[in-house]
Amino acid sequence: VQTDIKKVLAYSTVSQLGFMMLALGVGGWVAGLFHLLTHAFFKALLFLGSGSVMHAMGNVIDMTKFGGLRRVLPVTHWTFLCGSAALAGVPLLSGFWSKDLIFESVLNASHQRAEIYVPLLLVAFLTAGYPAATFCRVAPRPAVIVGHSHRHGVRAVVGVQVAQGEGLVGIQGQHLDSRSVPVVHGRRPGIRPR
Repeated sequence: VQTDIKKVLAYSTVSQLGFMMLALGVGGWVAGLFHLLTHAFFKALLFLGSGSVMHAMGNVIDMTKFGGLRRVLPVTHWTFLCGSAALAGVPLLSGFWSKDLIFESVLNASHQRAEIYVPLLLVAFLTAGYPAATFCRVAPRPAVIVGHSHRHGVRAVVGVQVAQGEGLVGIQGQHLDSRSVPVVHGRRPGIRPR
C-alpha cells in the first residue's frame, strides 16, 4: 500500500485521464476538455493541501505519520475534503458535472448499451475510493503528529481558498450538455441524429 501522499494523488490522475480519453474516443470532446479543466482545479487543490500538510509536518510525506491534523490545520482539512469530494464526483460539485457530461457522451455514442455504460459506472465508483482513502488516512485519525506541526498564516491560505472555490463549483457545468456542442461539418461530434 502506497503511503507517499503525493504518489497517491498522482495515481488517481491516471483514472481521470482514462475518463478524458474515453470522452474523446466517443466524440465527446467538449466533455473531455471540460473534465480536463475541472480536474486541473480540484487536483491543484489536493496538491496544495498536501503541500500544506507536508510543510506543517516538516516535509514528512509518509501518510502513516499523519493524523489529528484537523485541529492543527482546519483550513487545510476543509479544503482537502472539498477537493476529495470534487474528485470523487459528489453531486453538485465540479467533478460531478464533468463526469456526468462524459457519461452522457458515452450513452449517446453507445446507443445506450449497458455493456459499455455499466463498466464505466463501476470505474467511477472505484475512482472515488482514491480520494476517500487518502482523506481518511490523513485527517480524522487520532493525533500521530510528528515534526513541528503548525498553522499557516493568512497569506499562505489565500491560494488554496481560490482553488477551493473553483474546485467546488467549477464552470457552471449544469449549463453544458451534449446539445451545446458546436456543429462541425453539418453534425455534432459524438451525437447521434434524432
